[in-house]
Amino acid sequence: MAPTKPLYLLEAQGLIKLKEGVGFTATVLDIASNPKNLVIKELEAAQIPRSLADVDLGIINVCSVCGCTLEGEAPKRCPVCGAKKEEFVQF
Repeated sequence: MAPTKPLYLLEAQGLIKLKEGVGFTATVLDIASNPKNLVIKELEAAQIPRSLADVDLGIINVCSVCGCTLEGEAPKRCPVCGAKKEEFVQF
């Protein structure tokens, strides 16, 4: 699993702070500050819909063309419809 982008989304919202210089290899171990004491769990993308009732936030990549959902980094092309990486949105 590649949680880098979701961690940067949480950091951009001021929810966590990542260690200086971790770059694009950040994992939950690279969280320097978690002032709201968020419990961050990495799940397979397929588990997120079933888990939403038990969590406050879930982040997955969704192809805006066909709705394909993927964990980790969005691929260069959607494996279902062939849409470009730019067509993926994180939720």
